[in-house]
Amino acid sequence: MALATYSIVAWRLLWLTYLARFQPDASCELVLATHEWQVLYTTIHHQLYPHTTPPTLAQVVNWIARLGGFFRSQKRWLSRCKSSLAWIKSIT
Repeated sequence: MALATYSIVAWRLLWLTYLARFQPDASCELVLATHEWQVLYTTIHHQLYPHTTPPTLAQVVNWIARLGGFFRSQKRWLSRCKSSLAWIKSIT
């Protein structure tokens, strides 16, 4: 059961990463519901209320990667995906 869950999460993260590469300025509401990106925003920025305008896909991928331990000094997108998977494994 855990392997199936990890596979689905890995597929979604990879899909989100590729989508952000080709459309970095697109709205994140293409893939995330409003409440999902708002929770992500408040978690990353330590604020009680998020902005009303949705962030871009590139920003959302960066935030998810930061939750997984990715640092801005690294430039590789693959590292972001691996970091995000490590974060997901740590919370389950």
